Amino acid sequence: ITRKPAHMELYEKKIKPNSKRPKGSFWTSSEGMKKVKQGGFAFYLDTATGYKVVE
Repeated sequence: ITRKPAHMELYEKKIKPNSKRPKGSFWTSSEGMKKVKQGGFAFYLDTATGYKVVE
C-alpha cells in the first residue's frame, strides 16, 4: 500500500472501479486479447498465458 499522492491519484483516475468501469482496469486474459483483436487497445500479459489464448 502506498501513501504517495502521485500514486494515489493514478489509482483513482486509471485503476479504481467506478460507474464507467465497474471492474476497474483489470481484465482477464481472454477479455484483454478480445479487445486487442478489436483494435486500439494495448494489453500486457505473460507470454505463456497469451499463447494459450491465441492458440
